[in-house]
Amino acid sequence: MSFDQVEGAARQGIGRAKEAIGDVIGNPGLQAKGVLDEALGTVQETYGRVSERARGALDQAASRARGARGDLEDLIDQQPVLVAAIALGIGIAIGLLVLGGSRAASGRR
Repeated sequence: MSFDQVEGAARQGIGRAKEAIGDVIGNPGLQAKGVLDEALGTVQETYGRVSERARGALDQAASRARGARGDLEDLIDQQPVLVAAIALGIGIAIGLLVLGGSRAASGRR
């Protein structure tokens, strides 16, 4: 549980208490402050929950990327000629796309 979640939950509780006390003593200003504190606490708690989940998703993505990198390094170690041929093919395809596009454009002039 993040600090924002804890602080937000506490703020909600304080807001509920202010609202209840304001209701009991007939103070609409204190009631309004309580409602505001409760709402702000809800927002802060939600922010904490979302940021914690986002951090977890980012950690998971980084872990998967490290795993993929390891798999690629293993493939390079095991079959370097195949990997070089694939890289050469990709380079040629990109070159043809880039040069082919410029030749087609210059041929229209």
